[in-house]
Amino acid sequence: MRVQGYNILSSLNSLSKNIKNSSESIGKVSSGKRINRASDDAAGLCISESFKSQVRGLSQAERNIQDGVSMLQVADGAMGEITDCLHRMKELSVKGANGTLINKDKEMVDSEFQQLKKGIDDIASNTEFNTIKLLNENKDVSIQTKDRPYTTYMINLFDVSTNSLRISDASVSNYENAQDSISKIDNALENITSHRVSIGADSNSLQHAYNDTSNSNYNLTASLSRIEDINMATYIMKFTKDNVITQYSEMIATSSKQNAESANALLNKWFNT
Repeated sequence: MRVQGYNILSSLNSLSKNIKNSSESIGKVSSGKRINRASDDAAGLCISESFKSQVRGLSQAERNIQDGVSMLQVADGAMGEITDCLHRMKELSVKGANGTLINKDKEMVDSEFQQLKKGIDDIASNTEFNTIKLLNENKDVSIQTKDRPYTTYMINLFDVSTNSLRISDASVSNYENAQDSISKIDNALENITSHRVSIGADSNSLQHAYNDTSNSNYNLTASLSRIEDINMATYIMKFTKDNVITQYSEMIATSSKQNAESANALLNKWFNT
């Protein structure tokens, strides 16, 4: 009887261990993670949490850079429209300097010229990104491109109003004013082109920063995966093995229990005879 009792306890102990192993395997296979709690791998958990922090910081830095590029695209598009206005104003200045025009013709030309100036000021005043005015004053906008090490990129934005371009008092109402406006428009075009070149350089630099940040993020994510994720094929095999052993242990425990009950019944019958 002692042997039967020992066999039952041994079978139950083995069954309990196998059920625990099977449960752990199920948890890891279902989550795809090797580390689901600190007890799974304390050192690995410390490293993986540090990597997770860096990965999330880099992911946000990527979004920051993309926002910066989008902002620059808005600014460049608006300055492209201003450039078109200046080209037309240059044509009107040359036209106004033509001595064959009568006063009424010059008034009509100057009317369009003044409307184009107003259009430039409207663009400068109303161009914005996320409610941030982009072209109404000279200012810098900082973009964080990494957190470890802390890295930022400074974007330069420019005032492109007619006052800043020094064409606010330009007109083509007469020959002298038209002649003067030609040089003013040329200077304004040179300034706006210089601003657009700066915007383009910033956009390219941000794209390079994005590529670098994205590459760092990819490599860190791969390292995190190696630490934290399971080898699915290995754990499927382990789960299958644990499941088979559990079923076998259940069968042995049931068989031992049945043998013990049969022996008890036989002894009781013998003693009662």
